Amino acid sequence: MDAAGARVFDVVIRDKSEERVTYNAKVSMTNPYFTPIRVYNVSYTLKTDNSNRVIVVGRMEELQVLLPASKNIVVEVPILVPHSQLMADIGGAWNSIYQLDLTVTVDLPLSAGQTIPLAWEGEINMPL
Repeated sequence: MDAAGARVFDVVIRDKSEERVTYNAKVSMTNPYFTPIRVYNVSYTLKTDNSNRVIVVGRMEELQVLLPASKNIVVEVPILVPHSQLMADIGGAWNSIYQLDLTVTVDLPLSAGQTIPLAWEGEINMPL
């Protein structure tokens, strides 16, 4: 699987609490091999696109997804953003352009621990 086999196609609000907002990055992954591929780690960096300031950096380590042979699946990656960081870095702009960088770690046939860098740029709605 190479970068063409995975892409971020949407980022939406999943949950709001008093402490943070959780966004879901929806990642489409395609396995071109005739054997399943294990996906087990995703790290992310969310930044403002206009100033390139980092809002949050995180990792989804507990991920244990088996990507079926010759199939396509969607993996939802939760991005946890504390309210204080969100307001400090974006200044309360409700809809702005952001950049999300993901690194997906997979075990390919005969090659474990391969990383796939992904980037997404687009508008993310802020919680009301």
